[in-house]
Amino acid sequence: MLIQLLLISLSISLLIVIHELAHIIAAKILGLTIQKVGVAYSPMPHAYVKVDFPRKVKSRLIYLFAGAFATQVLFFISYANNFFEQKYLYYAFLIQIAIEFNPFYSDFTIAYVSLQKIERNANFKQIHNNYLYSPQWYIHFILWFSILFLLSNLKIY
Repeated sequence: MLIQLLLISLSISLLIVIHELAHIIAAKILGLTIQKVGVAYSPMPHAYVKVDFPRKVKSRLIYLFAGAFATQVLFFISYANNFFEQKYLYYAFLIQIAIEFNPFYSDFTIAYVSLQKIERNANFKQIHNNYLYSPQWYIHFILWFSILFLLSNLKIY
């Protein structure tokens, strides 16, 4: 059991690195200046890549969704090649997907809030607080929960 937990933890760490690396690659392709790569603890512990946020909506969305895209591609490759026979890898992906797509604070919430910030020229934190428990948030929550439910019931053996 301890070995399984260690393998899950190591796999999650690797998935986080790959996720952030996808942001770095997207930033380089888009010509964005990378200011910092690190770990933050607010509003929840997370790794991040800080860039000069692009003004163009398309570039912003490409940058923000690059990490989730990389995780999805790896998930489908792993599933298609029966890598989930190693259950620790499957559990690591479930946890990573739960973190990446969560409605509380994720690249998706940052994308939504940053688009609202552009439209309203308002404070990011205030818009984020307004987003929480809004109708859009509940839709995000239901989709997130549905994805986790479907993936947790996926036949991997």
